Amino acid sequence: MKTFAFLLILSAATCATGRVVDTCPAQSQRPRRIVLITAWASCPNQEEDFQLRTILTHETRLLADQLRQLAVDADIATLENPDAEAIRAALRKDARPLWFIYSGHGRKEAERSVLCLKNGNLAEAEVIDSTPTSQPYATFIFNTCESAFVAINRANTVVMSAGPETVDNEPNNSHKHGETVLGNDLLVAVRAKLDADNNGIVDSRELFAALNVAQVATHPVQLKLQAQSWHPLPLFSLFPSVTRLPDDLGKRERDFRAGLASPAIDIPQAVWLIPEGLDGLAAMSMSIRRVTSLAEAETIARGSLATRVFQVVLADGSLTVQDMGLRETLWHRPLVDGSAPRLSDQDLTDFLNGYEDLDDGLRRRYLRPVSNAQQAQIRDAGFRPTACGEPVGQCFVRTSSPGASR
Repeated sequence: MKTFAFLLILSAATCATGRVVDTCPAQSQRPRRIVLITAWASCPNQEEDFQLRTILTHETRLLADQLRQLAVDADIATLENPDAEAIRAALRKDARPLWFIYSGHGRKEAERSVLCLKNGNLAEAEVIDSTPTSQPYATFIFNTCESAFVAINRANTVVMSAGPETVDNEPNNSHKHGETVLGNDLLVAVRAKLDADNNGIVDSRELFAALNVAQVATHPVQLKLQAQSWHPLPLFSLFPSVTRLPDDLGKRERDFRAGLASPAIDIPQAVWLIPEGLDGLAAMSMSIRRVTSLAEAETIARGSLATRVFQVVLADGSLTVQDMGLRETLWHRPLVDGSAPRLSDQDLTDFLNGYEDLDDGLRRRYLRPVSNAQQAQIRDAGFRPTACGEPVGQCFVRTSSPGASR
């Protein structure tokens, strides 16, 4: 079966202390935050890169100003040239939903991506793990070289990176043109109409799509995405959103957008549009519900991030499952010898828990995020996490031998 995954973090400024712009404790907090980190220590000697400092200062000021105009529900903070402990402290102190953006130098060390900071390097995985366990969800952007070598070990997290490549200072390098790899693309994306589905909230899927469009026009470096999430993750709201959903789904959606609830990792909320008369369908259980109206299913798909909507289609001798929100075919089963179509409750559960074999078994793509215990089992089977290039789910690639470490 198929799988997808994402993640985001942000914070807005109302008071300043030194180089750190952060939310005043005395003022009421908004539901989410955006944190913009800029660092200009070079790799590997931690010397100050004055050219990069000038570029980052300009890019971050423009991006922060634009976000303050657009994000009605996010506090925005900037942190300039911090050391590793300052970054950890900035993340540990607040459990609100996060969109985190790092811009600076980075490199690969011991097969993992690290950020180059003034007092030593910090692994991207440590950045992610520094967020509170009570945080409902987070999205990270790493605007740096060799930033794609990171595994996500926690649910409801999305990571976007500038890719596995190194960008040097030769004639066609982005520094030569006064910008970082993703800096101008981020600004272009945020200024564009990010809310593609017009639901009032910008999510990780919409941002990834907009960044890919911007990248094609400006840089040969391909943006990489890793996600361990059942659904796209909210980044910020453009206006107070109103969800027209059934009461139970509507409450779940409002809580999710406000960061008040973290969706279950076992069997998340799902709505199924299933044709009448499909034989073998047991009573829907757990958090799965069935609808029979196409109009109702489309309304839920358009208005919800927390709930996935799947349509079962019987045509041309096959059963197909389509994601109505992502507009993608996720599962296809040909009927044998004209046999009666059957889809049981267990089939639906297997679909949610299952994975799709890709590249002749060299890769697995899970439809939903997998738990830490399941990741350990997958590693023992000879797989390690890898970038999916999809907005939701989790992907794994086979290592040279079963039991190999990540």
